Amino acid sequence: MPGWLDGLATLHRVKDRLAWRGIAAETKECSGESPVEIGRNLLAEAIEYDADLIVMGAYTQSRIRQMILGGVTRHVVSNAECALLLAR
Repeated sequence: MPGWLDGLATLHRVKDRLAWRGIAAETKECSGESPVEIGRNLLAEAIEYDADLIVMGAYTQSRIRQMILGGVTRHVVSNAECALLLAR
């Protein structure tokens, strides 16, 4: 499996594990043309779902690249209106 699919495979395993424990979780893949657009789309989905919590990986790019170009994590951390659980 290509590296960029690792997160998606892990997402499905997490959802299955939560279901096994009786927790109904919903997942949705967000896309966009740039990291900031992906962050905006993710936050828009969270608002549409009336989400209480966003769980996401954080800082897969180098910190220097994050500082110069920004990124999904930076946008979500700066603009989220609900709780965040970030994992690295």
